[in-house]
Amino acid sequence: APAGTQNIDAISRQGARYSIKSTSGKLTSVFYGLNDPESVDEEKQKFEYVIIVIFSENFELEKIIEIDWKQFLSLKRWHKTIRGWNISVTKQLIESSKIIWSRK
Repeated sequence: APAGTQNIDAISRQGARYSIKSTSGKLTSVFYGLNDPESVDEEKQKFEYVIIVIFSENFELEKIIEIDWKQFLSLKRWHKTIRGWNISVTKQLIESSKIIWSRK
């Protein structure tokens, strides 16, 4: 994706937009540019997929998973301190996602 494009890190040859996040903890970094939880406006789709790259505490690659926009909407959680959305990396998330790559 072009530099400075908000929430989109890659675009497939077919035009699918990807937001890519990495974590070695239990939360992804923040997704900005989405409606606040108080908003009554319908959320405009910002991307088709989220790729989450999960590292161990020693920063060894553990998993790469993919979720779609609908899954993202159901899993996102508001972080009131930084006024943005993120995703908790839970067993439920991993079980409901498409596993792109896994160490195990």
